[in-house]
Amino acid sequence: MQLDIFGELLETMHLAREGGLPPEQASWRLQYSLVDRLASFWDEPDHGIWEVRSGREHFTHSKIMTWGRVRPRYSGCGRVRI
Repeated sequence: MQLDIFGELLETMHLAREGGLPPEQASWRLQYSLVDRLASFWDEPDHGIWEVRSGREHFTHSKIMTWGRVRPRYSGCGRVRI
C-alpha cells in the first residue's frame, strides 16, 4: 500500500470540483470513505513511492504527502451535508 495515493486522489477530486465538475453527494461520501479507510491503517508501515526492496517501512515522505493533501480536503467535507 502507498499512503500518498489517497492524498493524490482527494486532491484530484478537489481540483475537479474547482474546475467546474458539480459536487455530487456520492463523491463526498467517497471522500469520507477514503479518509476513514486511510485512518484505519495510518499507523502501519507502507511501501512508499521509492519501491525499495526492504519491504514496508514508515516513510516520512508518504506520511507528509498524504497529510498535506488529506487535511485541507477532509476539512472541506464538513461544509457539505451528506
